[in-house]
Amino acid sequence: GRNHAFNGALVRAVTAFKRRHPSRAMRVLDIGSGSGLLAMMAARAGADVVHSLEMVPALAAAAKHIVDVNGYSDRVTIHSIMSTDLDPEAIGGKFDLLVCEIVDDLLLGESVLTTVADARRRLLKPEATIIPQGGAIWALAVEMLPPSPEGLDLAVLHELNCCTALSANPNVSCKLQHHEGCYRRLAAPVRLLRFD
Repeated sequence: GRNHAFNGALVRAVTAFKRRHPSRAMRVLDIGSGSGLLAMMAARAGADVVHSLEMVPALAAAAKHIVDVNGYSDRVTIHSIMSTDLDPEAIGGKFDLLVCEIVDDLLLGESVLTTVADARRRLLKPEATIIPQGGAIWALAVEMLPPSPEGLDLAVLHELNCCTALSANPNVSCKLQHHEGCYRRLAAPVRLLRFD
């Protein structure tokens, strides 16, 4: 779902830019290359130049290979560098669009706010689009249930079950999609925080 949402946002942003600036080449900055997926999506959507930054050298090397295999190396360049160390003039100037998927399960744990603030100040043109444009944190009250091995109901052991999926540490999260059938919703989801 996340990749589909990013792709749709990139297509809309690139299309809108091309409509407003039909004779200008669109420059995209991707912070946190990972596999190079978002950079390739931006190129596929019509971006003319995409620079993608990955601070982990092994991931940057893998992303370069993936971009080449998929035929986008003519428009996508992967750099093994942190965005805070990038001089935009060294790679052709500031950017029209920033895309970054440097959010974690807790939304703000990978320094996304400071990274985007730095990019906005130093790397982007004043009217640049930023994807994503905001975020929200939701809470869901659940009861963790004992597993049902081999489809047999062991619910009577629930009081003795020690679920290792959750932790009292506030920086550890549980991906409920990995625990289907092992929890029961106790209420509707509640939005805790939304920001632009």
